Amino acid sequence: MNDYDLMEWNDTMLTGVDEIDLQHKELLSFLNGWLVNHILNIDKHLGSFIVSKRI
Repeated sequence: MNDYDLMEWNDTMLTGVDEIDLQHKELLSFLNGWLVNHILNIDKHLGSFIVSKRI
């Protein structure tokens, strides 16, 4: 393995890491959005339930 092969291998490894990092960011972004929407919907349902029981 010469220096050029080593540099090419390192670039490939870094690209792989960047792709994994991007996948993690996309997954966390999706999960964060889902969780926020889920909590907001649960809060609306819970609020409606509490109001209906107070009357």
